[in-house]
Amino acid sequence: APALRHISVNIKNKELGDTLDNRQGILSLWLTWMESTGAVLCVILAPLVVKPLWVPFVAIVLETALWFTLRRNREMQCPKCYLIPFVTSRALLWSALFMFFVAIYESATGSGRLKTALPFIPELIVAPLLMLMTLWRRVKKLKFLFCQDCCLRNGTPAERGFLGALFTQEATFQNKVLFWLSAFVTVGSWCYYLFRYNDVSVNSADRYFFFIMPTALFVLSAVYMAIRYLGLWQYYQQDVIGSEQRRGDTTLIRYILVWDKYIFVTFPDPSGDNVFNPFMMRGDTPATLLIPKQRELLTGLASQYFKDIMPMLKDADIRFAYFNKSLSGNSNTFHYLVYVSDSDHKAIEESYPNGSWLSMLAIDRLIRENQLEPAFASEIYRIYTTVMAWKTYDRSGKRRYKVKQYKPTFHLEDLKKYDVDFNDRRWLYVANDNADKPFFVIRNWWHRHLQGKDY
Repeated sequence: APALRHISVNIKNKELGDTLDNRQGILSLWLTWMESTGAVLCVILAPLVVKPLWVPFVAIVLETALWFTLRRNREMQCPKCYLIPFVTSRALLWSALFMFFVAIYESATGSGRLKTALPFIPELIVAPLLMLMTLWRRVKKLKFLFCQDCCLRNGTPAERGFLGALFTQEATFQNKVLFWLSAFVTVGSWCYYLFRYNDVSVNSADRYFFFIMPTALFVLSAVYMAIRYLGLWQYYQQDVIGSEQRRGDTTLIRYILVWDKYIFVTFPDPSGDNVFNPFMMRGDTPATLLIPKQRELLTGLASQYFKDIMPMLKDADIRFAYFNKSLSGNSNTFHYLVYVSDSDHKAIEESYPNGSWLSMLAIDRLIRENQLEPAFASEIYRIYTTVMAWKTYDRSGKRRYKVKQYKPTFHLEDLKKYDVDFNDRRWLYVANDNADKPFFVIRNWWHRHLQGKDY
């Protein structure tokens, strides 16, 4: 009976999307590419199947289908990267609205084009809008609204483990490919439309530029992505030293050392051999420990681990900060704040000659210069953002004080006194969306009821 209950729990967890192994994650990248480009291609080829006036409705239906998949993915415990479906869904939405506008305009002016065979050539509308959407993502990078929301929900790429980093890398790559693909289709189709197209009849050249060419390009891109992700999966499945296959399920414990107004940061030794250790090329906390995976970690045990790796400290106050897990679920990380006493901070300096106590101003400069490890930068960002949001707003995003645009100060030496839960991601949402942002009430309603965001 216990074995059957264990099996049923595992099945339930997989149904809810609680686990996501590397194979599923890498395969999802190809499936989302097929789903997105397939929807675009269906709209482009729609005039061959349905009446031209129905093309905008086809775009709306496909955009709605993508919207539902986006919302379902957002509700999963281990969501996949749906950047490309988001970009294409927005391109289809604007394309449908533009085609509706053209239809209404031509109907109102009585130009008569609605009676011709092709009042809409979808490629001329969808491709440029898709190019603009992908271009905007390339400009904004991780500040793109969809990517910001993903980081708020699931953590930064450094916090999400192997799949999180891979999703970020491949989403950027897929967006780049889709940009150049849509740009090529846009230039080719519009050049032909402006200089050679005649709307009296549809000839073989029209079919080539408006239907055959985009179909061939999207099919080739699908084959290329299939080869790419099959190769990625085979590469990362190798049982080599340092790989996830060899290391197994792990728990990482990270301790952030705080003394007065400073945080201790160690840097790689310039005289040391760091060529073969790319994970230690930037500043980081010196107190980290990798152990077999633990679902829970009591503060007492975390304190004992800390004393084992830093025995030089006599008096340290260790407090739990927050917890996060990788998308695959095979690893997790416990983050702790360690408040170092005045009598111990010299001992740390003597034990780590390549480290120093840095102020928040200096750390902020190092983060902007990309001189800190991504995991360490994420920790600093989360602590600072959570404290500032907690001091400024309540949990609903409303101001604690009636002074508009007032921002309280952040004092690292007072961090120990703050009664704030760093493990509560809601403060990150509040920092991003609050009463000081325009149209807060409308956006809050939109997020809750239409996008399914529980802010």
